[in-house]
Amino acid sequence: ATTEIYTEQIVGSVRCVQETGRVHGALQDKQIEYDQLAKRIYQYEVQIRELTQKLGDSDLWRQRLQSLEAENSRLNQRLHELDSVSSKLVLLQKENERYAELLRDRESQLDLLKKRLYELEKTSRNVEEFERRLSIAAQENERLLKALQAVSYTHLRAHETPEHLVCRLLLEKK
Repeated sequence: ATTEIYTEQIVGSVRCVQETGRVHGALQDKQIEYDQLAKRIYQYEVQIRELTQKLGDSDLWRQRLQSLEAENSRLNQRLHELDSVSSKLVLLQKENERYAELLRDRESQLDLLKKRLYELEKTSRNVEEFERRLSIAAQENERLLKALQAVSYTHLRAHETPEHLVCRLLLEKK
């Protein structure tokens, strides 16, 4: 059960790490867009200065200036939005880095649990082998005890071979 919990946490953490990659890519895209907008704003400001010098007080100058100012305002608003998104992306990236560290911790804990489980399985196999050998020894002991039961002298004489008879008679003479 603990392994399943850690596995679920690891899967969640892996998803967070993958999300970090996507967030990082989005952050880079937003930075490129930010740079392009800043460049366009600079170009519009240069055009405003050039037009101001060329056109003087003409109506065309005022119209172009208003158009450029409106575009500049729109670009500044978009730039502000990108700044907001960028700061959110940075926060998400930090959170995902924290999850990645948590994932590494969980993976090391999981490795320790796997080692402990291996040791327990090994001990279990040793105990099972010991119990099997103990059972065999008990059976052998029981067989030997049955074999050592006392028998009567008459019973022994009934199984006596001629060779045993000669030995017994020789021993009785002494």
